[in-house]
Amino acid sequence: MKNALSLLTLDWLVPRVFIGVLFGYLLRVLEHVIWSSKSPPEHNPLGNFVFSLMIIPQCIVFGLAFGYLLLALVALYFNDLTVVEISACLLPALMSFLAVDLRELLRRISRI
Repeated sequence: MKNALSLLTLDWLVPRVFIGVLFGYLLRVLEHVIWSSKSPPEHNPLGNFVFSLMIIPQCIVFGLAFGYLLLALVALYFNDLTVVEISACLLPALMSFLAVDLRELLRRISRI
């Protein structure tokens, strides 16, 4: 059986992480559109399009960085190739989706 940690090469990882980050980003934009349709216009002064453009960098950075770190931990502790394959898409998607909330959490912690 091949070592799961040795599977995390750049050629293998980039397409899966890209799909995961894109999926997480699209879920965040969809969640924001649904939220903004039920809230008053003054709660969403920039609009949905500007919000979707504004979160692209943080979704990419958080999705890539934390997604890769968590994937390396999964590959280290679970030496199963199927788990690593599935986690290669799901963890960056989760981190990309949570990027806005994580940025807000870091901002609030730094104010203390």
